[in-house]
Amino acid sequence: MVSSAIYRYFPSRDDLLTTLIIDGYNAVGAAVEKAEAACPAEDYPGRWLAACRAVRAWALAHPHEYALVYGSPVPGYRAPEQTIAPAARAAAVFGKIIGDAYRARVSGAPGPATRQAGLTMPGSPVPVPPVPESFVPDAARLRDAILAGVPDEVAAAGLIAWSGLFGLVSFELFGQFENVVTDRAAFFDYAAARLPGGPPSAPPRLTRRPAAHPLSRRLTRCPGGSPAVPAAHPLSRGSSAVPRLIRCPAAHPPSRAAGPPVPRPVARPLRTG
Repeated sequence: MVSSAIYRYFPSRDDLLTTLIIDGYNAVGAAVEKAEAACPAEDYPGRWLAACRAVRAWALAHPHEYALVYGSPVPGYRAPEQTIAPAARAAAVFGKIIGDAYRARVSGAPGPATRQAGLTMPGSPVPVPPVPESFVPDAARLRDAILAGVPDEVAAAGLIAWSGLFGLVSFELFGQFENVVTDRAAFFDYAAARLPGGPPSAPPRLTRRPAAHPLSRRLTRCPGGSPAVPAAHPLSRGSSAVPRLIRCPAAHPPSRAAGPPVPRPVARPLRTG
């Protein structure tokens, strides 16, 4: 089939592009909706990570469609209004997760993780500067569309997270992580859980053994072969961070392991005259 035959079905190039863009938005939106719906409603970090993974998986499986809808704009093409609703499908899922997590945090409802990192939450120890005045109307439009009932700071953080998510996916898809990140799936999960608008999971536990304290080596045998006796450190108070002192029995005073004995200085009377 020749390329010109496509115009038997589409009046113009823009009509063809609009159909492809709508199909792409609907496809990624359906993938995100399905992944998020499979998680428990109160598991906000799980819902967030599942939705992020769905975007990445769809992009890797459909790189050309992803590039069409989230890549460089097509010169001369202006998307019509009929693309707005399909484009909002995936965003609406993320907006619902953020809104649910925010409302649960405000109401004190229990859940695996209701803390919002970097947002103005009740009792949050992290002060958040107010959004620019020029962003306030934008936040209102976001609330009307996908982030109902959240304050301006939460709306801003959600938008930052949304752009950060697609920055991660685009960097991987377009080769920016080559020779930079080896295990990209693991790094994506790590980064997605820490995007500023999403409900983060608990920080990972350290698996690397901490460096030994420079004074932590303990004497196990006293000079002469007798076992050492542990003695409490005067500053330890039960803490393992302070090394314990070792006391040797009086029957075995410390002595030099090798070399001649060191004579002690003897006080001599001063001669007068």
